[in-house]
Amino acid sequence: MNQPMIALLLCVSSVRAAQVAAVVPVTTNVTTPGVLQTGSAQTNSEGTPSTTAQVAAAESAVEQITTTTDTADPMESFLERLRQFQSFGTEDGQISFNADLWLTLDYMVFSTPPPGFIQTSNGQIFAPTLSGLFTLDISKHLEFVFLGLVNRGFDPTETSVQSQPAEYYTQLTPFDTPVLNFKGGKFQTAFGQWTNRHFSTQNSLINAPMMYGQMTSVTDGNGGASIAPTTSNLVRRKTSAVPVPPVTKWIPIVWGPSYASGFQLNGTVGTLQQLDWAFEMKNASLSSRPQEWDLWNRGFNYPTFTGRAGFRPDAAWNLGVSGSSGSYISQAAYDRFSTTSKPGSSIGESRQNVVGTDISYAHGPIELWSEFAWSQYEVPDAKDGKAVGNIGAYSYFIESKWKFMPQFWLSGRWNQQLYSNVTPATGPGAGSETSWYNNLWRADACLGFKINRFTQFKVQYSYTEEAGTIDPGQNLFAVELVIQF
Repeated sequence: MNQPMIALLLCVSSVRAAQVAAVVPVTTNVTTPGVLQTGSAQTNSEGTPSTTAQVAAAESAVEQITTTTDTADPMESFLERLRQFQSFGTEDGQISFNADLWLTLDYMVFSTPPPGFIQTSNGQIFAPTLSGLFTLDISKHLEFVFLGLVNRGFDPTETSVQSQPAEYYTQLTPFDTPVLNFKGGKFQTAFGQWTNRHFSTQNSLINAPMMYGQMTSVTDGNGGASIAPTTSNLVRRKTSAVPVPPVTKWIPIVWGPSYASGFQLNGTVGTLQQLDWAFEMKNASLSSRPQEWDLWNRGFNYPTFTGRAGFRPDAAWNLGVSGSSGSYISQAAYDRFSTTSKPGSSIGESRQNVVGTDISYAHGPIELWSEFAWSQYEVPDAKDGKAVGNIGAYSYFIESKWKFMPQFWLSGRWNQQLYSNVTPATGPGAGSETSWYNNLWRADACLGFKINRFTQFKVQYSYTEEAGTIDPGQNLFAVELVIQF
């Protein structure tokens, strides 16, 4: 089956439902991990003043209006009573506290080597995660946020259970209007839109788009991989044995939500707040692995700068452009390189530069998202005359979600990742232009079922096709149960 036909099949449900959407009123609820959502549109984006705590409080008010605690479902009734003990505030509303807890149980079966960030040598993995999001608001000017995880690693692994702080920051809003906010700590990137719905309670599928979770053959030096290969050696990675798992050596364009540490300025302007913006300085690049995100593991010697500007012409549409630039090589790897291969070199000489666009649309039971990113890697040169130079990767996805019944939805996503051409002197493709890694595409399809307000279930199948002689991880079957407390 050709690629256009698969893309057409993935979005056929959205095309069919668009006929129904024309007579359904617009729904503009924003989505937070506080309450499970399956059909409402998320019109918020990073850079708006609607912080996690403020959005959660708004959703809580909506829930009190649209639902009752008198329910025939014993589990829902129990969880409703439990939530009453998870938030409190002063009578004057100056101080409020809210705790959101949710348990995500993922089970995945796949072709080996494992796809994306999965770290196992087996063809299956069970990845449970207990998440806790705690927010403290003081008046409407100061907010403290902490996200803690209890799991087997930030990305799916077979290690023992551990706890870790994934996100922690303070946001200050000095004015009564949201034109300017200051954020400091460890938090998700401002790049793109997908990071605003990456929680399991928000994601319409189970996995991340290829842009946020597919390995290239560029390395940050982890696992002993060479950060300064010749062009010929770089191309040989297309046909060499794939590391098991690939995540041990290679890096993606964006590593999931990219919870690096730093500072951000953001705000919303316009009479109807149609324009939002964010600019941040962080300690690690978009492609850096989670071990690099904390300040005690990587400092601010060579910061990464990222920004996004967004425009919402109405409640249904959200458009944005993003950019980022920062060093993608780990400090330890570059220290070894500058000592043994190229004395006097600096980690700041090898940067990852990314430019992206994003768009989303929501109307009635239909939601659509699409993002495109171009990433340039400046590969260091160990020997004069054999430099790889700058190489590029292009990635995009088109995603749709159709809530065809009150408790059911269908989601599909088409992903593609392409690589620029180089000319190796020896080895495969010697003397002619060839892509520096194998181009690939992936099709994702998911059925979701909202059991009640606090519980949802997803089942997903993904198929990946990679050019060249190596075709790892073609098939993925996954199920996910999310319970919010």
